[in-house]
Amino acid sequence: MSEPQTAPLPLRWVRAHGLRSLTPWHLIENDEMSAGFRREYVLEVSGGSLPERDMLPFAHRQDCDDVAGFVVDNGEVREAVIEIHLTYRGGPEIPGYPQAKRFASFWEWLKSAIDDSADWCGEEELADLKEP
Repeated sequence: MSEPQTAPLPLRWVRAHGLRSLTPWHLIENDEMSAGFRREYVLEVSGGSLPERDMLPFAHRQDCDDVAGFVVDNGEVREAVIEIHLTYRGGPEIPGYPQAKRFASFWEWLKSAIDDSADWCGEEELADLKEP
C-alpha cells in the first residue's frame, strides 16, 4: 500500500525506513482494515464515552483488540496518538470504554511499542519470525 501524502510525517518516515512490524504491533497495510477499525472506534465512542471522537488507525496488536491511531479533531489529523482496546460491542460504549492510553506523539507511542516488543523477545518468537 502506498502511503497517502496526508499520512503524518512520522508514519511516512518509519515506513520509508522499512518498518512494517515490531511484534506484537503491526503497521496497518490495508486501507479497508484501517477503515474498519476507524468505523468501529467511531461507533463505540459515539455516545460520548471518550473525548476523542475520531482516529486514523495506523497499527494493531496481534494478541488482542488494541489499535493505535492518530487523533482526528474536526477532520484534521493531530500529532497525538490514542491506543485503544476495541470492545466490538456493536454500539456506543459506557464512559471509560473503550479503554484508552494517550500519547503526545507517534514517537512517544513507538517507544511504548518497543517496550511491548521487548516483552515478547525470545528464541521461540524469533524462530517464528525467521524465514525457513
